[in-house]
Amino acid sequence: MIEHGGSRPEQPGYASGEIPDRLFQEIAHLTADALILLDEGHRILLFNPAAEALFGYREAEVLGQPLEILIPSRYHERHDELVRGFRSSSDQTHRMGGRDPVMSRKQDGSESLVDVTITKHEAGGRRYFSAVVRDRSEKEKAEEAIRAGEALYRSIITAMAEGIVLQDSDGRILACNRSAERILGLTSDQIMGRTSLDPRWQAVHEDGSPFPGDEHPAAVTLRTGQALTNVIMGVHHPDGALVWISINSQALIRPGEARPYAVVTSFADITERVRSREELLQREEQLELRVGERTRELAALLDLSHNLASTLDLHSVTALILEGMRAFVEYDEASLWVAEGDELRSVGRRPEGHVPPGQEPRLPSQALLAVCQPGGPSQAAILEDVSGVSSAIQAMLTASTEGGSAAAQPPRSGILVPLMLKGALVGCLTLLHHRPGVFGAGQLRLLQALADQAAVAVENSRRYSQIQVTAAQAERSRLSRDLHDSVTQMLYSLTLFAEAGRQQMDQGGHDKTAQHLEQIRETAQQALREMRLMVYELRPSVLKEIGLVEALRRRVEAVERRAGVEAEVAAEAADRIPVSLEEDLFRIALEALNNSLKHSSSTRVTIRLKGQPEGVRLEVADNGKGMNSTKAYEEGGWGLTSMRERAGRLGGEVTIHSISGEGTTILAWVPLPDPAGPEVKTDG
Repeated sequence: MIEHGGSRPEQPGYASGEIPDRLFQEIAHLTADALILLDEGHRILLFNPAAEALFGYREAEVLGQPLEILIPSRYHERHDELVRGFRSSSDQTHRMGGRDPVMSRKQDGSESLVDVTITKHEAGGRRYFSAVVRDRSEKEKAEEAIRAGEALYRSIITAMAEGIVLQDSDGRILACNRSAERILGLTSDQIMGRTSLDPRWQAVHEDGSPFPGDEHPAAVTLRTGQALTNVIMGVHHPDGALVWISINSQALIRPGEARPYAVVTSFADITERVRSREELLQREEQLELRVGERTRELAALLDLSHNLASTLDLHSVTALILEGMRAFVEYDEASLWVAEGDELRSVGRRPEGHVPPGQEPRLPSQALLAVCQPGGPSQAAILEDVSGVSSAIQAMLTASTEGGSAAAQPPRSGILVPLMLKGALVGCLTLLHHRPGVFGAGQLRLLQALADQAAVAVENSRRYSQIQVTAAQAERSRLSRDLHDSVTQMLYSLTLFAEAGRQQMDQGGHDKTAQHLEQIRETAQQALREMRLMVYELRPSVLKEIGLVEALRRRVEAVERRAGVEAEVAAEAADRIPVSLEEDLFRIALEALNNSLKHSSSTRVTIRLKGQPEGVRLEVADNGKGMNSTKAYEEGGWGLTSMRERAGRLGGEVTIHSISGEGTTILAWVPLPDPAGPEVKTDG
């Protein structure tokens, strides 16, 4: 035996010398449990390092000491009872601890809970006891920490707003928290045991289509081991209510295994968020619809404004306004009135009807101003009840195109929109509807915007009519002068030549008579040319409809060729000629043709038109008697001044090449307009 702090008995339970003392010592020193060897009187024979660490004694301090020094005094009696019972029993081993706690006493007087396993040994006819002691305090602390952690975990899981569900490898629900019950509208008893494949979930996708059970996040995670996040699902409560949830799923996998043994699913109630999003989408759709309507209204107003700006005929202006309003204002009847002195005259109505000339309805304008100008600037007025306005306004609103009779169905609501220009009343728009409350502030704003454009259009058309009358009078005066200066004098010359020829015939002067007849023929032909030219000038221009080249061809067909002049129009790259240049080029060509027809006595004329990258070249050449180019430039005759002014305004020029007896060529060159617009010149 190994001597350690005194003699030691042979190793208990083994024949002497069967296990070496050194090996026994190494085993005792290396074991992690506290090992104490006792003799039959419970005196300590061996105290290993683990026991030293547990109790705080060195082995030398406890050898030969009774075991009671390691037991609190209050447990001595109980310890003696246990030892006596173990001695008399047939058991070789007895475990103490568990439900029957055993307390140990350390050197510093502190106590700790321990588990003790006592074993009986016989050696050399003597009895020994070995005690393996394990400190339960750390275990108890660990178990308490685990219990506390589990309690904390359960309290956290219970308090979580998110629903938590645990499902086994077969997808059956094993546990859930209270939030899961609340969100799903089920009790835990109703939830337990269900799987994702259970049809009672009635799950749906965001678009309302069914959400198959094998596509549920928990089922997918159990099948693939992959975690899923933010999967949106709709679930129906037993009462039919639809709840939207956002689901996350996480697999639980043991080390070394590939297949999950369970899956944890968490989900949040996002019903309000989904509803808010749906409401937001609905509001966005409504806003888009309103923006679309507003855009269409403004586009219609812009288009109407553009059309009004390009129209000068009052009848056309009236039709544009009354029809254009339908794009953004609903009405049953509408009319347009224009101011003439102190009266308003109806110039158009929808639905249309016949108004005999001179029988258009007329009403005093003061009645309108009394409604639309109650002490401030004139503005549109909504009439909620037409029957409550003055008789004059009712007459304006209900004046029919059939002589002023009231409409068959009485109107209920209306709008009066005065047309003002620079503070003066130009006219008025009236709208009627047979239902009350149809007209609102939105339509009123649009009509007010239209009224500004309509006032300008009406005033322009009225001035245009006045200009047309003045222009017609001026044109009649010009034609009268032209007839007097050319055709009338030619006709008078014909009478003189005819009288001279008759006298020569009476006197037998046949040669003289023939000369007079030739003069009559030439004069008549010239008069015919002049008349055809005047008739052509009286025709309306078709330039905008058919284009420059075709307009020139029609001109020479109607005038030159009928006058016996061979005429040709040759065009090259005409598609390069901008529309903005066609009017001036056409007028230059007409002036050149007129000069040739009146003065050159030509039998052939050629018009050449060529579009080039830099500009347009126009050439009018005849085979007439020619002229003095220098004199024409200096005196500005033959319409050259007009041609040069037109070309100069476009940045071009006009030149004349003429040789007496060989004809005349008038050449016009006009550059292409700058796409960026004309340069603005400023002083300084």
